[in-house]
Amino acid sequence: MGATNVFNELEDSSSTISINSSPKIKIIPDIKEEIQVDNTNQIVFDKVIEKFKFTVVAETPITEISQKKNDVPSTHLLVFDRIIENFKLIIEIPEKHWLSAEHIAHNFNLDFQNTFVSNNENVERRNTLNGLWIYINFMKYIIQYKSNNNENILNLRDINNLLIYLFKDFSSRYLKGNEIHMRTRGLTNEFRVKLIQYYYDIFGYLQKNEETARAIEDFYLMNQQLLKLFIQDLSLTPDFQHYYPEGLDIMKWLNQPESLPDDIYLDSAPVSFPLIGVAQLINYLIFFRTFRKTPDWARHLFVGSTGHSQGLISSVVISSSGTEEEYFENSKKAVTLLLLIGVRSQQVFPNIPLNLELLHEVVDNGDENDKPTCMLSINGLSEKRIIPVVNKLNKYVEDPDRKICISLINGRRMFVVTGDPKLLYALKMNLKEIQANPNESQARIPYSRRKPSFTMKFLSATIPAHNMILKTAVDLILADVNSMNITFPTRNLAISIYRNDNGMDMKEGNKADDLIESLVKQICILPVDWIRATYVPELTHILDFGPGGVSGVGSFIDKSNEGTGVQIILASTIKSSNANLKCKMFAYTTELKDLPYGINWAKEFTPKLIRNADGNILMDTRYTRLTGHPPLLVGGMTPTTSNPEFVSAIVNAGYNVEIACGGLYSPEVLEKCIQEVSEKIPEMEKVFFVIYRNIRIEGITIAAGVPSLDYCRENLPKFIEAGIPYVGFKPGNRDAILRCIEIARAFPELSFVIEWTGGRGGGHHSYEDFYVPILETYGDLRKQSNIVIIVGSGFGDDVETLPFMTGDWSVEFGYPPMPFDGILIGSRVCVAKEALTSESVKNIIVNTPGVEDQSLWEKSFDKPVGGVVTVESEFGEPIHNIATRGVMFWKEMDQTIFSIKDPKKD
Repeated sequence: MGATNVFNELEDSSSTISINSSPKIKIIPDIKEEIQVDNTNQIVFDKVIEKFKFTVVAETPITEISQKKNDVPSTHLLVFDRIIENFKLIIEIPEKHWLSAEHIAHNFNLDFQNTFVSNNENVERRNTLNGLWIYINFMKYIIQYKSNNNENILNLRDINNLLIYLFKDFSSRYLKGNEIHMRTRGLTNEFRVKLIQYYYDIFGYLQKNEETARAIEDFYLMNQQLLKLFIQDLSLTPDFQHYYPEGLDIMKWLNQPESLPDDIYLDSAPVSFPLIGVAQLINYLIFFRTFRKTPDWARHLFVGSTGHSQGLISSVVISSSGTEEEYFENSKKAVTLLLLIGVRSQQVFPNIPLNLELLHEVVDNGDENDKPTCMLSINGLSEKRIIPVVNKLNKYVEDPDRKICISLINGRRMFVVTGDPKLLYALKMNLKEIQANPNESQARIPYSRRKPSFTMKFLSATIPAHNMILKTAVDLILADVNSMNITFPTRNLAISIYRNDNGMDMKEGNKADDLIESLVKQICILPVDWIRATYVPELTHILDFGPGGVSGVGSFIDKSNEGTGVQIILASTIKSSNANLKCKMFAYTTELKDLPYGINWAKEFTPKLIRNADGNILMDTRYTRLTGHPPLLVGGMTPTTSNPEFVSAIVNAGYNVEIACGGLYSPEVLEKCIQEVSEKIPEMEKVFFVIYRNIRIEGITIAAGVPSLDYCRENLPKFIEAGIPYVGFKPGNRDAILRCIEIARAFPELSFVIEWTGGRGGGHHSYEDFYVPILETYGDLRKQSNIVIIVGSGFGDDVETLPFMTGDWSVEFGYPPMPFDGILIGSRVCVAKEALTSESVKNIIVNTPGVEDQSLWEKSFDKPVGGVVTVESEFGEPIHNIATRGVMFWKEMDQTIFSIKDPKKD
């Protein structure tokens, strides 16, 4: 397979998605390959290095070294003949690489422990697979050798040059113009996956070094004739020359890297639009040609396709093309259309330098590294916080077609605002006034009163796409298209194409006979709603062919579709640094069992009903499987659950309860409590203890904060040694939840019960909102198989509780269902018959009204709300109390006396 970045990671938000049926898959164009096409309609590699006089047969550690006598320049032979019995791999090494090759091969011979031998019945095929396996392990060994080259015997540059040579030799001998996945079909899955990964590791290593990257780029240059099939040199026409001062000669840039223009030129709309289109379309060409199939075969793998911004045009090419002739013809039209959009949009919105006054303001504000452009990215802030500021600034704009607007919705809190750079900079300055200072803690400020944390960055764009500012450009482009007779008939669409702005199917919903006008408007003036555009019910996979890699639109989709069961595959990215985004090798797998699937929270974690051996129907969750009890836990409360009689009553009723150790003031008292509980329950049912010291018991819940990872590394091994199978934590905020995940990751042999209540539940409580921290961390929590999540926050009855078990509670926030494993209750059991709470206090609790609207709970920091007020406990932490006369006096003392600062302590 090809393997270098043709356009040096051109950064653009555009890409194309396609979507498959069984399993359902979306795809998105992105190119990172250079290829040529021969007259047999197969992908082959140009500049395959010099032709060798023999065929590499297979690999084995080096044992025999011989020298060829009459070659000029002289060459040597590495012969590996002891790794696999009756098999010999010979690699011809030029004189200039011989010293490095001989030395490293000698060490490889000593160190390599072979674990694979092909048993293919075809001798030629068997030899090929054996050779492929040993050869690639030898290259992998060279990388490891270089990293561990403490002897300094060999020059690092010489090792690099040897590896480049071997990589080219390996590709020309074994791949022979085929994709690595196709050439490894004869291997068992275990070794096939390992070999492919090694291949990508080697390629990725070579690309890290600029010199070696250029060397292998030369090896994978695209054929000029192929590029000419995609692009017409419209940049040379008089009307367009002004926008291409450095031309649009892709082949020259590839053949002469020193001629490549700077990023500013490549990012300009007239250049980037057609280049990205070429990248997407060639990458999809590689996809179907790798399988030696037709475009028609490939498009019917998918339910549909869509594209982010201009990527929509590549989607139309995919859907409209059944043969290669059609694909090339449609690609040529698509790139021409993209070029027209880039040029005419730039014509309507000239890329002129910022005025000096604005530049001085930018420098004075410390923003010299983020100079204003016509597109401002805002991540982490809600749309409802952005719109009022946008509207305020637009009041000063008289022309309704020159206003700034939210043009791209890339995620729930991921937006791009477009328009005049000066106005966008004013927007940035206005939003900075409400932005949280990252160096100032807001942990002790109620959530709703905090400043939001978000980021802003200007994008390297030269036109305000998806904005009415480009309204005039639409007319110019359509006039060009008509004069050039460029069409994309709606009837030619074979699979669904989902609109940028609303996700509607253009195949069914486009009333016009031709798609051109709709495409141009969607790219130039209509907004992008990426969440709606990429939502397809029952979707399983999305293939991203866009040029962004792990930073591209695939990552946007992953964030908005997390938990729905959709797996993102970066079909043009050799190695992914994001565990959620799978790399290219999975786009080319031919075995369904090898295909990774995304996790569907609703299917995976919604409670299920099961029948046990006794015939009883029980609820099944992670919590019930861990504890053997119903998914309801009575939380530790001092002094209520410090009482043995009450604890044993809960256990005998079939539920779990935490013994609160805050009221058990000595080891003797604790031991006595445990003994009394054990005498009152059958067979010493599992009991949880909220404690601050190590005791040999079944389960421990650590309250009053989550310990550090270092503390856990010191103490949790003692829990494991004592046979304690699980530990509970009560995190108070988002950072504490992330610390729980970090601890769980460090101790996979333990289970962890995470109890989340936010700030509105419990006696002692935090300042946090119940919903936001768990919405932000639920996905990370679910990635840990040893984490169980239970929640509590004033749940009153089955109607209130059920949505948290089914996960429906999160849907109203725009997220997929987020089921929990169990429910935590506390205060309400204080009024139970068995509780030792006095009757008068029980009556007060029952008669306290509470609040219907749970969002009002924060008012308790200032005054009673629903009969409850927050005061400061003796630990200096907020605690809920019923607003009796005594508690209100406490509140008054907090505000007037206890709040006085001691100047000696400041």
